[in-house]
Amino acid sequence: MKLKVYLTFIWGVILIFLVSCNMPVAETVQPGMDVTQAYQTVEAQLTQAVVQTQVQIATSTPTVDEANSTRTPEIALPTLPIGATASLTPQKGCDQAAAAYPKIDITIDDDTEMAPGQAFTKIWRVVNAGSCTWTVNYTVVWFSGEQLSAPASVPVNFNIAPEQTFDISVDMIAPLEPGTYQSNWKIRNANGDLFGIGPIGEAPFWVRIKVVSAGTAGPTLTPTQVVTPSPTPGIQASGSVTLKVNDYLDLDELLVNAGGDLIFQSTSDDPIKHQLVPLASTAFAVFGGAQPSLSDCQAMGLVASPVTVDGLAIGTYLCYKTDRGRLGWSRITAFDATAGTITLNILTWDLP
Repeated sequence: MKLKVYLTFIWGVILIFLVSCNMPVAETVQPGMDVTQAYQTVEAQLTQAVVQTQVQIATSTPTVDEANSTRTPEIALPTLPIGATASLTPQKGCDQAAAAYPKIDITIDDDTEMAPGQAFTKIWRVVNAGSCTWTVNYTVVWFSGEQLSAPASVPVNFNIAPEQTFDISVDMIAPLEPGTYQSNWKIRNANGDLFGIGPIGEAPFWVRIKVVSAGTAGPTLTPTQVVTPSPTPGIQASGSVTLKVNDYLDLDELLVNAGGDLIFQSTSDDPIKHQLVPLASTAFAVFGGAQPSLSDCQAMGLVASPVTVDGLAIGTYLCYKTDRGRLGWSRITAFDATAGTITLNILTWDLP
């Protein structure tokens, strides 16, 4: 009787444990088992349940909704060779030109109408955008298109340092037949290599004109109107000279101490200060940092007053009129107040 009560108690404990753990194992305990058999059966089922749970956890893989995933995509980064460094700063080439701001065309805009056989002067304003100085061994050359009766090449005539501007002037003649004509030009360095404008210096600069028949070219004139053709300036003298204190310079012939239009002097009140002093009917005016054209110098108020050079920056241009009435410009390329010397680039046009 006591054994029966004891077994009943044990079975009650086992049933409560199974119900509380929600383990459907009660059916595996068969009537007639003793206490040891019953315990071993329950222990085996509990062990199997734990093992199955561990296997499920270890083998389960979370699903990813690829369409709604917000993961940052992987980007393959370029690799550099060992020892190499990356550079984001573009390097300037030796010979490279750029259009001057705000425009390259100083005369003759694109599609300007011309009469057949009309003579004109095309002037481009470009900047030395490279790292090398353009020397007097550089030339401006016809590259392609119509030559327009222009010379095949035009010398630079003076040095153009990096970042400085340069006016390219070429005399041309419009063709006799009506139509649109374009002439393309580049710069040739001392080694014979060509370069132009643009990011890599490959593009030419050009002039494009429209030749129209004589009956349609230009504006309609009233009987009182007279058209005066613009003169085409040639070059009387050009080059570089170095003056010492009390040296004279002839701007028409580019001669030193053989007569002169000006004298380079130190001031009487301060020997450290120096002036370019005009002689006879010569006149000057400070133009600025850009190279002037003939029309620029014609529009300047030229005066017969000395120009103090000590306060002027290297690269400053001056317009002048010679004692023979010719116009031109000079550019200060070097000045040494202590040594008392000045170097000028000179260009005198052959027209007054």
